[in-house]
Amino acid sequence: MATLSLWTSFLVVVGFRLAVASAAADTIVSNDTVFLWSHTNHTIDVDKDVARARWQNRGSWQALRIVKAGGVGAISSGELVFIKGHTGDCLQLKPDTVAVAALPGRCPTWNISHADNRLGLIKSGDSISLMLTHMHRYLDIHGDEDGLVRAQWNFTGTWQTLVVEREDPDAVMAGEHITLAAHTGALVDAQDKLVRARWPQVGAWRAIVLEADENLGPWMQSFAIYGGDGRALYAGDRVTLWAATGKLVDVETQVARARWDKSGIWQRFHIEKKGGGVIRHGDPIFLKAHTGKYLEVRGEAVEAIGELPTDAGTLVINLAGSQDRTAYRQCAVMAVLAFGTISVLVYELCQPRAPAPKGGAPRLEALDAVRWIASVQIVLCHFYDYTWGCAWTQFFFVLSGFVLSYVEMARPVGKGPQISQLRYVTHRAVTLYPTYIVTLVVGAIQWSGHSALDWMTLPLHLLLMQSWFPITYKKLGRDSWQWSGLQWAQVSWFVSVLVIYWLMLRPLTRRVRRMSLTSCCCAAFTLWAISAAWWYLHDVLMRGKHECEDASQRCFALFNQYVIYHGWLGMLHVFVSGIVMARIFILTSMKDAEVGGPVTADTQRLALDPKRAPCFFRFGCCLGYLAFGLLVVLVGKDGYHENVAFYHNGGILPVMLLMLVGGSLGEDPMARYLFQNRVFKMLGRISYAQYLIQFNVWGIVNGLFPKGHAMVSPKVVFPFALFVLSYIMERLVTRVGNEWLKPSKEKQRTSSVNRVVTWLESKCACRATEQPAESSAPLPLASADLKAPPVAPPEAPQGITLLESNPHPPTDGQTKKSGDIKANAVSDAQTLDSRYSSPSHGDPYASSSAPQHQQVPAPGLSCFARDITLTRNCI
Repeated sequence: MATLSLWTSFLVVVGFRLAVASAAADTIVSNDTVFLWSHTNHTIDVDKDVARARWQNRGSWQALRIVKAGGVGAISSGELVFIKGHTGDCLQLKPDTVAVAALPGRCPTWNISHADNRLGLIKSGDSISLMLTHMHRYLDIHGDEDGLVRAQWNFTGTWQTLVVEREDPDAVMAGEHITLAAHTGALVDAQDKLVRARWPQVGAWRAIVLEADENLGPWMQSFAIYGGDGRALYAGDRVTLWAATGKLVDVETQVARARWDKSGIWQRFHIEKKGGGVIRHGDPIFLKAHTGKYLEVRGEAVEAIGELPTDAGTLVINLAGSQDRTAYRQCAVMAVLAFGTISVLVYELCQPRAPAPKGGAPRLEALDAVRWIASVQIVLCHFYDYTWGCAWTQFFFVLSGFVLSYVEMARPVGKGPQISQLRYVTHRAVTLYPTYIVTLVVGAIQWSGHSALDWMTLPLHLLLMQSWFPITYKKLGRDSWQWSGLQWAQVSWFVSVLVIYWLMLRPLTRRVRRMSLTSCCCAAFTLWAISAAWWYLHDVLMRGKHECEDASQRCFALFNQYVIYHGWLGMLHVFVSGIVMARIFILTSMKDAEVGGPVTADTQRLALDPKRAPCFFRFGCCLGYLAFGLLVVLVGKDGYHENVAFYHNGGILPVMLLMLVGGSLGEDPMARYLFQNRVFKMLGRISYAQYLIQFNVWGIVNGLFPKGHAMVSPKVVFPFALFVLSYIMERLVTRVGNEWLKPSKEKQRTSSVNRVVTWLESKCACRATEQPAESSAPLPLASADLKAPPVAPPEAPQGITLLESNPHPPTDGQTKKSGDIKANAVSDAQTLDSRYSSPSHGDPYASSSAPQHQQVPAPGLSCFARDITLTRNCI
């Protein structure tokens, strides 16, 4: 049931987005093809590079592409847009003139608004005006003989009024392969110079049952239609039909045939439709021959005998299945994806439950599902026009800060591995690197057109340093500035940012763990308020005062892309808020697992304590997702775009922190009954791979299901392909890579990465200082009847102080246990130091003649390791 609910909800979201898109079919959206009609009833065309308004056509010269400046989605009145001609160049003023032309180079922005100055979305058929923003001149058409388009006045009137018409994306385009379904249910086909309607709906789905004859198959029922202005077809256009045999359909007197490959009056038909307008796929149409008669289907014969449009002459026009083997390939791909999805779910459901880990802090199982949901939200933002999904990028940073600092704070004093900062960051990076490097290589092969500057920044991507530096440049032939961090693996910038945050994690954790509950709450509120500061810098200063919202401006790539959206500085407060929330979670929702009381400095093992947790923590997931849903409904898409820096960079932190603590406690109904089942645990494992390879999978799906030749929409196939390929990536790349890169205690081997880190640490080794001989002798272990040696213990390896003081006086048993623990910590630390002081360990600074009291540092303890202080001075 959980599996069914999961995929049903996902498909409902996808279907909802598609339904919204179809309901708003007349809304002008970024990257739409439009036609601009002047007051003279002529459409603007681009001939060579000059813009004119001369004809009443909707051809290739008249097709203009409208692009929203600095964003995607529907275009509203008052927004800035680019206007591009069929050559790909932008409309702008010719130098030293007032004439508008399509010229290469920098794309200027045009302010699009309703002619009557009303607000709202721009829709097909609206009267609009276009103002060149940097000169405050409106595009105008005089209506003279040459039809030149100019921009010379700073006011609007009849000359400046245009009617925008959107080219219907579902329209039948000239040159497409179509099928014609007769009223009998049979498809019109051409064979042996005869045009007939014999087989009912063969199509691509039933192609496999046809005879194994190269002259038979669904291609017999496919016709290439040409005519009109060379683009979308409209009722009344004159068209020609090319059969798969390479001949044109013709009518000499009455019978339809396909005999010649030259076009003449016999081969011309007028396409008609009830109500007129654009011809769309699935529309019933009528074909009128040069004789003035309409084609009709009588039995299997196709003849031009109709005086008027009738049911017998109705032909339903649809996009034909692929020619050659594309349809078979698409069927095979869908079958493989369906089998793979079912197999993965069945396999995971049949796996035995893993035993719960013993000792240490409890694992927060439900957070895996929450992480996968965040990944899905971002995928919906990128490919299904779900704007609010982009705000979930911050969740990965707050989750990382929360989980990693929780592990550090929950570790008992003096326990756990003592590793250097370099080794700690390397250990974290190795977990993610195999999947990342495979994504990088696949992207480099998949997408061409990389410039020399892209190749120069590739080493930064290989070292996970692409988000560290503000490197911006322009590619040859392009006018937009680009930031180097987004060039190879577009969404992998967050991994590079995480590397910087990992370097900060342990120092920040040591300071946060000394904070009281009140201080943590104040810090969390302050960190949330920083989001408002980013909003002021981006939306008020940069977009408002400095008008930096155009990709053709370098400040856009430098400030928007690097500083705010994809750089380490813009998300730093989000990451720190996760660390602070981990401290609040431990103080309010956990207890000492051995004594059952509050967490103290002597706590050895933690346990969840839902009864002590605040009520809104126990229902955090339900409240968080409900609050987010209300925010999406009440604020909407336009509200998000108006304050994008606030919502994208921490504005919804309270909502996400609620989800974190609700999933961590596991008492929330969603966390208990939904997020902790096997399917969601598996989805949590593949969430990282799903996030990284989303653009690679999207490119593969669109290549296999191209527009105009796809049996189903790529948006339907994409989620299944992403799920299956993410699972394969996690099993064969992530797991295998981690097994190879990480050292194995069972197999007594060290990885290549471990050897490199050890070598780097040896280059920054610590030099020991002489100490009194008695201080270097190992201390005996404390026992029940033996007190700990009167030697002050060294500083705790991790400096962990879960609470500043214990408000409850300890009992005799607790005092005794505390003394044992401290004595053991001292003995373990000195034993570790004496073990590495042996010359046989292979340390480059060891010597057989070294005095007994001289201590040589371990190779794993470098200048980065400031967690252990054993009277050493680093070189």
